[in-house]
Amino acid sequence: MIPLLTLAAALCTQLSFGKVKIPIPFGATQKIIHVMDLPDQKAFQMEDGRYFDVGSHYEIHHVLWMSFSYSEPQLIGYLGTSDEYVVLTPKMLQAINKAVDVDTTVMAEVLFRDKIGGKIGLSILALFGLYGIYLSYFSKVPKVEEENSIAYWNTDTQ
Repeated sequence: MIPLLTLAAALCTQLSFGKVKIPIPFGATQKIIHVMDLPDQKAFQMEDGRYFDVGSHYEIHHVLWMSFSYSEPQLIGYLGTSDEYVVLTPKMLQAINKAVDVDTTVMAEVLFRDKIGGKIGLSILALFGLYGIYLSYFSKVPKVEEENSIAYWNTDTQ
């Protein structure tokens, strides 16, 4: 009776585990990165007294936390956290150009990890998957059945 109950419990647990789905994280994430420090001047001060720096804001699309595409980066006022930022107007961008002598039109950037790193990681993952499929389906070696012969000694001496 105990082996029968154990077998029934094992079958029930297999059925319940079969319904479990493995979540694959995917979606879009907003990214804000620091690009350049600005001098602490009145032109770069907010109403609450904090100063902002130049940052870049973009959105990445990811699978398994590896990005495969990104949106066009935009220049923003970076406040030190990834939650808050200041939208820069053309007047503010001109003030930044005058204060720093840098062309702000080429400053917006994307991190290497978000630009290329995720594509490399996903490519390596896909290659491992294809290699596994190749090994399981295309490189099967036919099995040769060995003859089981029994060797014995003849003890008859004539």
